[in-house]
Amino acid sequence: MNRTFYIVVFCILLSIRVEYVSAQDDNTVKIPIQMSIPPAASLSLAGNEAQLSLNEISRTAQILRPTSSGQVWINYSSVVENNLLNTIFVNIVSSNLPGDIAIKLKIGPDAGAGLGKVGKPSAPIYLSIQPQPIISEIGSCFTGIGPNKGHSLMYTWELQPGSDFNLKSLESQNLEVGVTYTISSGE
Repeated sequence: MNRTFYIVVFCILLSIRVEYVSAQDDNTVKIPIQMSIPPAASLSLAGNEAQLSLNEISRTAQILRPTSSGQVWINYSSVVENNLLNTIFVNIVSSNLPGDIAIKLKIGPDAGAGLGKVGKPSAPIYLSIQPQPIISEIGSCFTGIGPNKGHSLMYTWELQPGSDFNLKSLESQNLEVGVTYTISSGE
C-alpha cells in the first residue's frame, strides 16, 4: 500500500486517540435532570390598612372601615401546570354595614415589579357575600412583595339612591367590613 494510505489511517487513529484523551481530562458528565414543581399559590396584602392573615396561604382577610384610604396592594405568587390558570376572588365575610351603603372595589393593573404570567384585573365590582373574581388568568408568576407591587385595591363607599345617610357621618360610626381574598384554580 502506498504511503498516503498509511498517513491517512495514522491521522484518523491519532484523532480518535486525542478525542478519547481529551474526554478523560474534562472530568464532566452530562446527566439529564427532570424537575417538577407542584402547583401552588399564595397571596398577601400590603399597605397601611388593617389586615389579618389567615392560616391558609391561599386566603387573606382585611378589615375595611369608612376611613380606609385605599392604600392596599394585593401580592401573589402562583405555580400552575397543564395550562390551568388561577383566579383571585373576593367576598364579604362579616359586616355591620347598613343596607343603604355599598362598597365599590376597583382593581388596578399589575405594577410590573414581578415576573411571569400575572393576572388580568376585572372591571370595578360592588362587594357582596358571594365570591366574585377580581383577578383572572393567572399563570405561573410572582408579583413581588410589598406596597407598589401586584395590583392596587381602591375602595369607594357609596350610598344607594334615596338613602338618608351622610357619608361624612359614617366616619364617626364603628362600621367594619371583613373581606376575604382567595386564590384558587378555575374560572
